[in-house]
Amino acid sequence: MIAGSGNGEIPQPSVNWSYLSGNNWLEFQEKERISDSTNGLIDAGIICLSIPEKATNQHQLLPSGLHWLRATVKENTTAIPDILDIKTQAISATFVNQVNATEHFSKTLPANSIQGFVIRDPTIKTIQQPYTSFGGQPKENNRAFTTRVSERLRHKQRAITAWDYERLVLERFPQIYKVKCITSAAGSNNPSAAKVTVVVIPDISNTAPFFPLEPKVPFYLLKEIEAYLQKYTSPFVQIVVKNPRYERIKYRVGIRFRDVYEQGYYLNQLNEDIKRFLSPWAYEEQADITFGSSIHSSSLIYFIENRPYVDYVSNLKLIEQIGINAASQGKSDTYYRVNETNLAQVQHPDAILVSASEHIIDLIGTEYYDEEDFEGIGYMIVGSDFVIS
Repeated sequence: MIAGSGNGEIPQPSVNWSYLSGNNWLEFQEKERISDSTNGLIDAGIICLSIPEKATNQHQLLPSGLHWLRATVKENTTAIPDILDIKTQAISATFVNQVNATEHFSKTLPANSIQGFVIRDPTIKTIQQPYTSFGGQPKENNRAFTTRVSERLRHKQRAITAWDYERLVLERFPQIYKVKCITSAAGSNNPSAAKVTVVVIPDISNTAPFFPLEPKVPFYLLKEIEAYLQKYTSPFVQIVVKNPRYERIKYRVGIRFRDVYEQGYYLNQLNEDIKRFLSPWAYEEQADITFGSSIHSSSLIYFIENRPYVDYVSNLKLIEQIGINAASQGKSDTYYRVNETNLAQVQHPDAILVSASEHIIDLIGTEYYDEEDFEGIGYMIVGSDFVIS
């Protein structure tokens, strides 16, 4: 499963498994659903099912010669993440330390590192390790021990200040990368309310080969963190654990490529480079995800101009996503508008700037920029720089 691609703000649906028997779908009985480490198709993992004798491979609904399985949900389908890959005959292998170097535990085992058995098994033809390892961590060194003990002595396993909430979550849930605690005075119109909002960002370092632009924690884990924190704070405090708001920014820019570079290919390349520049943490493990960030258009212009395939840049426009309330229906809606200040910055304390999935790139076919080519109704796009009110 692609971590963070599902909607983590809605309850997780119950997944029903069934198999094809003749031309009828029959549900698996509870004893036939042996194990599920995916938490109901929320995380990557292994599902073990016992295929009953009623499952047939001759049918008209689907091609014969195969056994067919089906997973269905009745509601909240967007809570289920996108599927990256499905493989059969899967097992998990656990590393056993044999006096390995300590740095071995500080990084994941790359994909395709395991390719066979130490002692061959004639009944198994090949072994594949398509993805990196997960779940390991190095032995606590003196520095980590000192930090952990010092933090424990400070918060005394009680959540009182914002700092306490953040350290308690990071210590208890290693799958969380960053935490920001917003008290009622900072994030609410009612400072007297005993409400604490905890914003969490998942660790996406092991999500290769897919890196989400908007990583989110699944709903079940948000509730686990809430229940954990509630044990160590006042019963009168209302705790809300949520994912950050991702405020998308989109750019429209005119580009002239150098003559030796093929335009079709480098249109896609420039779009990817802009996404990487605006959201580097989605592509590089070392890059940090920052709350309350801002980006000026001049920095993007400088970045684009330094691409080896770009001749010159002109007419860059910042198009930011704006949230509005949709009348009295209690729902939210979004629209885009051109930001005349050329400074993209977040609108809320729990927000993170993130690149849009696609940017608008206008090709310039002349050696010199002609402003008249980038004006008028024929150039404008409805919903961004052409708004009907």
